[in-house]
Amino acid sequence: MSIASLLAISASALNLIGYIWYIRDLVRGTTRPNVSSWMVWMGVTVVSVSSYVSATGDPVKSIFSWSILGVNIVTFFFIVRRARFSTLSRLDIWALFIGLAAAAAWIFTSSAWWGNMLIQIAIVTGGIPTYFSVWRNPSNERPWPWLLWGAAFICQTLVIVTKWSGQPLELVYPVIGIVLYAGVGLLALRQKAPVSENRP
Repeated sequence: MSIASLLAISASALNLIGYIWYIRDLVRGTTRPNVSSWMVWMGVTVVSVSSYVSATGDPVKSIFSWSILGVNIVTFFFIVRRARFSTLSRLDIWALFIGLAAAAAWIFTSSAWWGNMLIQIAIVTGGIPTYFSVWRNPSNERPWPWLLWGAAFICQTLVIVTKWSGQPLELVYPVIGIVLYAGVGLLALRQKAPVSENRP
């Protein structure tokens, strides 16, 4: 087995462990996601993963993306049973519209890269409320799932570097993942306060 394959499997394993930890926190009530926000994120994730897999055209580079989609679907349906619906924030709505624009760009330009680059904007937009929420109150999220997800994206970045194809755009998705997920985890490591409702 190649180093790239081992890294891809490691990334997927870290991602899975992070989601198992996140679901455990849901059961314990130490994190409280917003179902409405997660619905937007599910749509964004589908476009992000499918466009990235199509753009890279590499089965090894795609292993981690498929693992993200798989566990996101399982976690979403688990959240539906335990969390509550509420009004979408403006940033949620913007993320939804950008996600739709990304899908349209992919369809009408036949360029998966155009779609994937636009969807990264949606991912960053949707992540802003979580950053602000955890900045205000670190207890809104538990740090360890987020840090595991950040580590998974680091492994995915190493997969791309190991199998370098000369396409810098392949790095955008995992680098944003490192900043977004590890960043939330690091913010959540600060002094704790009582938990309040949050979003993914």
